[in-house]
Amino acid sequence: MQNWISANVSYPAAAVTNKEEGTVYVCFTVSEDGTLENAEIAQGVSQNLNDAALNVVAKMPVNELLAGSEKYGTNYIVPIKFVIK
Repeated sequence: MQNWISANVSYPAAAVTNKEEGTVYVCFTVSEDGTLENAEIAQGVSQNLNDAALNVVAKMPVNELLAGSEKYGTNYIVPIKFVIK
């Protein structure tokens, strides 16, 4: 899951301009039927980075990413790190 997020997250241009960096924590639930529900910011950095984190989580193909040890009907908190390179 973390690899997919890292490969698909987009750094907002406004955040680069404003030199915004940090880790946004997004919490969500994977329902029993495998859909992503209730995605929200658990700990944010800025509106630009928070929106980018929620956007990438909303696009995540949950069914493809869940490994055998991860369970449906579970709450998750994922860190999404933004660093200007």
